[in-house]
Amino acid sequence: MNEPTYHNEYVTEQLTLFIERLNRQIAENHRQVAVDNARKRRLHQQSPALGAVGKLMGGPWALEPETDTEYAAHINRLQQHLMDDPITRRYSNYLNSPNGRHPNVEWWHAVGHQQLATVSVGNATDIQRMTLAESQQHGRDGTIPLVWDPRLFQHGGGPLEASYTEWSAEWMGRMQRAQTYLWRQDTLEAACYAPLPEHIIQPNMLPFPDLFFSFEMAAWVGEDDRLLREEKSGNLISAQIETWWLQVSRMGDAGAALLVSRQAWPRRQSGALATVGVEYLLFEPLPWGAKWPDDFKGRMNFEEIGYVLRMLAFMQAPFVDATQSRRQLPRPMRREYEREKRPVPDKQCSIIVLRRALHEPTYPTTDAEGSTREYKHSWWVSGHYRWQYYPSEKTHRLVAIAPYIKQAGKPLLRQLWDVKQ
Repeated sequence: MNEPTYHNEYVTEQLTLFIERLNRQIAENHRQVAVDNARKRRLHQQSPALGAVGKLMGGPWALEPETDTEYAAHINRLQQHLMDDPITRRYSNYLNSPNGRHPNVEWWHAVGHQQLATVSVGNATDIQRMTLAESQQHGRDGTIPLVWDPRLFQHGGGPLEASYTEWSAEWMGRMQRAQTYLWRQDTLEAACYAPLPEHIIQPNMLPFPDLFFSFEMAAWVGEDDRLLREEKSGNLISAQIETWWLQVSRMGDAGAALLVSRQAWPRRQSGALATVGVEYLLFEPLPWGAKWPDDFKGRMNFEEIGYVLRMLAFMQAPFVDATQSRRQLPRPMRREYEREKRPVPDKQCSIIVLRRALHEPTYPTTDAEGSTREYKHSWWVSGHYRWQYYPSEKTHRLVAIAPYIKQAGKPLLRQLWDVKQ
């Protein structure tokens, strides 16, 4: 096995263990697939009809892909299946409607978004040795650049013992089985901008093995002047970058992994209307045992990682409703499935909302542990995150704390806010 990482100032002990453990999982999976396929081939020799059905229909008797050619064929079949799905078609038509704004407001928007994103992941390609500006041509032929932080992994093939075709097939499967969440813009803002304390990345941060987050509006909008080139002059131009979806998945005993879609569009003031935008995927390891923020300082996507850690804690707070529930499609869409003689999907999805207004006061029954000070006034405590120990579980959890009034019942202390542009 090749050395998984290069030793530099950004590579931590936890990150090295993450790659080693993940490569071990990949090797074990390859061995198990080879054993299972050998058993299936013996069955197919005894019953050619069983082999023909498996090849035609898939299912438990079909051979698992082992080569890049087989992975590519699997990806193409899944992409075709997803693009033929009525939800995907409806959502694609919605995005292409001429009104100019396409927020994700219905639960089925998130499901259609998830399926289109799965198709995009099937088109992922390695551009480790390229800049994003140089990858614009790749975006025109339907491929999606996949970016590892080059300061962590300084070679073109990436650190994993798997090809990018196998990687794409694996993540398409993860995205298909992921729990679906739609984040309203106000809830997302409430989750992302409170301070984040020091804490340890551990498995209890994930309520499910795979989660797909679809955003109502473009999230984490920023600007960068290194991503796009003007087509005629070749000069670098200013680009607006934004995020519409992300996936976070548990990677066995290695940790979790974050896959974020980023889109870069030429800003209007650049005058480069002939320049196309580019979508790219960012892959970030979140090793178990890594410490925030020390083990993530210097990461290319440091801010995005922090946002996701906040969101995972926020959605498990008692004042947030993130319950997964089965939802029924609108009647016209159900009829479309019936006309095409397809089973109507019974999909679980959560629209993340606050159970009460964000600034509705709550009243803790006691003050901070060990506090005996007396105060003449009450005051607001802002919403924040806490690294809290649970004696019954003998573990810590990152928890979201709602805004509340301290020393309730006493005169409220007036606060002066310095509001700046």
